[in-house]
Amino acid sequence: MPTTGSKVTLIQEAVFRIATRLMLPDLARQMQEEGTFHLRADDPVASLEEAEFMHVDDNAADVTIVTFTGPDVLYMGHSRHHLMGVIKRAARRFGGANLIFLRDPQRVGFMLRPDGSQDGFDFYIGVLDDMLNRMGASHNVAIGASWGGSIAHYVGCRCPIDQVITFSPFFQTSSYGGIGNAARALLNAPQLFREPRGYVETLSVSVAAGWCLNMVKQKVNQEIPDLIETYQRSEARPRAAIYYGEYSQPDAEQARLMNRFPEVTLKPLPTGRHNTPGYLYAQRRLGKVIAEEILAAREAAPAAVDTAHEGQTA
Repeated sequence: MPTTGSKVTLIQEAVFRIATRLMLPDLARQMQEEGTFHLRADDPVASLEEAEFMHVDDNAADVTIVTFTGPDVLYMGHSRHHLMGVIKRAARRFGGANLIFLRDPQRVGFMLRPDGSQDGFDFYIGVLDDMLNRMGASHNVAIGASWGGSIAHYVGCRCPIDQVITFSPFFQTSSYGGIGNAARALLNAPQLFREPRGYVETLSVSVAAGWCLNMVKQKVNQEIPDLIETYQRSEARPRAAIYYGEYSQPDAEQARLMNRFPEVTLKPLPTGRHNTPGYLYAQRRLGKVIAEEILAAREAAPAAVDTAHEGQTA
């Protein structure tokens, strides 16, 4: 017979599924395709085999693109298969790319290893560093959205990453989670009338962030890194572009925190949506944006310079 705790979990799962299908149908469809349409973290895997958390498509190219999942275990709001098609088509403009897809089975921002043990950052960074060195591309790019974008920035300061492209990342938790932020999103009537879809996404993220942050507190024995401090301490910050909805108040607040760093360029989009990759994809611009950012970075530094990777902290 189910216990009270399991009943609560079943109720939470049912509410999550129904609310997501009604309010965020695109997200629900992509999570269904990826096999992650549930609220709980994945069951811990039995081993640390790479196939459990990483997919690699080595095309012997001179550019490697690393993509990180968010708490929905999607890649910038898309299934791996879907986003792989977008990136591969975009990569034709610069001769192709190697692709690395890193997923976080525990849904805690890569702070736990795939099997649920601690020191996730050190584990994933070690695996990625080894893979990038083996591929030997002259230009390494990290991309991600939401929490996956935050991880892309963090890893960019600790791995041989030349460029970071992110969509609606956060750098401090102050704008998300908590009753105050949820109430602010709920009462944002101007956004509701201007762009209902953006209103729903911002409200959903504000509520979901509280759940995610609480799960981190329960499962992880360290604090979520303050990425502003990480950037300030880093001796080799990669070139970065941050795309965000200028009418999404929490996302815009977070993006402006990075305006102090000369390596970072802010790219506001005329939307209130948190899912900015979805916004760009609907306009058939997502692949174009990624390709143009990489082309611009390569033109600014056309030669492979190993010294660009010096000073990365392990």
